[in-house]
Amino acid sequence: MKKALAVRPLPTLAGHLLARRYRLTQVLGMAGMGIVYDAVDVMTGESVAIKTLKPEKRSISAIQRLRREAEVGRRLRHPHLRRVFHLGVHEGTSFIVMEKLEGETLSARIRSTGPLAAPDALQVGLQLLDALATAHAERILHRDVKPANVFLTSARGASPRIKLIDFGLARPIEVAGEEQTALTKMNVVPGTPRYLTPEQVIGRRDLDARVDVWGAALTLHEALTGEPAYRDATDVLCSLPKPVLGMRRDVPEDFDAVLAAALSKSREHRFASVRAFREALAMVWARHRTEALSQAARYRL
Repeated sequence: MKKALAVRPLPTLAGHLLARRYRLTQVLGMAGMGIVYDAVDVMTGESVAIKTLKPEKRSISAIQRLRREAEVGRRLRHPHLRRVFHLGVHEGTSFIVMEKLEGETLSARIRSTGPLAAPDALQVGLQLLDALATAHAERILHRDVKPANVFLTSARGASPRIKLIDFGLARPIEVAGEEQTALTKMNVVPGTPRYLTPEQVIGRRDLDARVDVWGAALTLHEALTGEPAYRDATDVLCSLPKPVLGMRRDVPEDFDAVLAAALSKSREHRFASVRAFREALAMVWARHRTEALSQAARYRL
């Protein structure tokens, strides 16, 4: 059982001044263990976002996740990674100060408008892999890549721009297999079951970059099909995702082969890095565009 910390819960944070600096105005969203508020830094006048834990979720492991997200966010710098500015405590309540984002998550976009256009999905995938490559260069695994953690900052109809968010489950690659938290001791695997890799489902702890290769591939598959590739952890082990080409005709014929290589049940057959996945994806798409232009030229003749 998780040990809850004895903290004094705040009945509402809207209107509060945290740490004598951050004035909270309204709730921007809730997901999982956290609440994200719109806020103003009264020292600078800048708009920021404040993330705190829901009162009923303030366990030791949850606070550790929030602190880990802050540490990773302050360490990493990339146009497609959300910046984190500060970690603080207000009357026993931990909070992090983050870059304020305007837009919606990829999962919300898919729910409201359906699958993305193929070129838009490709841009989301390439930007996501670029962000992950930066994290991996710093020896950090995200471990929770999914559409709900990909934030679209561009308006609908515009070329997509994304931010990868929520590094609460991140781990240094070199110690990712040595995790000994209360969660793993209880044989509870962190993360959303339908997005776990087969090696996570069976309890392996020697995780590496191929965990995030898998998550990025599932995110791209869902962006193109409009539905998760798997229903649950059992499905991850026993089923194969539906071929994208069988659901839409505006993707290259060899696109599914690239996704299959990123979603191999055996990680030894998966792309070894997110950069290798990105190169294969970009190559397939470049060939597809060249062929399309060639066909259009022949049609005009």
